[in-house]
Amino acid sequence: MVHDVRNAQRRIVMHNGLDMPAPAILEARMDPTEANLVEAYIRANDVTDDASFSWANDELRGLVWQEPERAWPVILAIVERNPALWVLASLGAGPLEDLLQAHGPLFIDRVEQEAQRNEPFRRGVLANVYPITCRPTEVAERIRRLIGNGSGE
Repeated sequence: MVHDVRNAQRRIVMHNGLDMPAPAILEARMDPTEANLVEAYIRANDVTDDASFSWANDELRGLVWQEPERAWPVILAIVERNPALWVLASLGAGPLEDLLQAHGPLFIDRVEQEAQRNEPFRRGVLANVYPITCRPTEVAERIRRLIGNGSGE
């Protein structure tokens, strides 16, 4: 489903009752609606059974497909928050996999760099990307290599 980003931002602001701010380093990269999206995505994919944050999955999916340059820092910010392993797995099997499917050539170098420096990204997120969905084939092969040896080399 294609999302209108302005409507997405309006819905994010409506859910502004979040009590945990994003780390200060993220504030320089994101506007307040994206910082709220980080927290809401974590809550939506945690085991709390709180459906009131499920909108975050659709919002991040919309960014991945329509504004990938805005989605990438949100993905990294979620990892930086050090959420539960199942949240990281969801991030890999969902938004990151979609990002590599839709925009693989634009992001594969960044994904490789992040995998080199960030173990939670590599083991918790990237390990849950299904390489065959990544496009083009060169991107899929690079993801297979990253996942295969666990070191990103």
